[in-house]
Amino acid sequence: MDGKCICVSEHRPQPPYVDHHHIDPLYRGVPDVPSNKVVVCAATHSRVHQIFRTFEKAQGVVPRELGWPWYAYKLAVDGWQRGEARRNA
Repeated sequence: MDGKCICVSEHRPQPPYVDHHHIDPLYRGVPDVPSNKVVVCAATHSRVHQIFRTFEKAQGVVPRELGWPWYAYKLAVDGWQRGEARRNA
């Protein structure tokens, strides 16, 4: 994993630091492994968790039209779907 945010092709200016986001959140009992991490800027990291909490409250039924950036919405959807697939396996 390099230190560049995956959410935007080019930040201007570059964020001073990036976060390692767990796609399927650790509190759901998943291991802390590289395949469950992506690098994002702090703003996207915060949004993804906000969207994910909305998914949890709505049990996965959240329309894209709420105005969130597509990349943050996609990361939240990916995390939700990974968790659902793991639970249904």
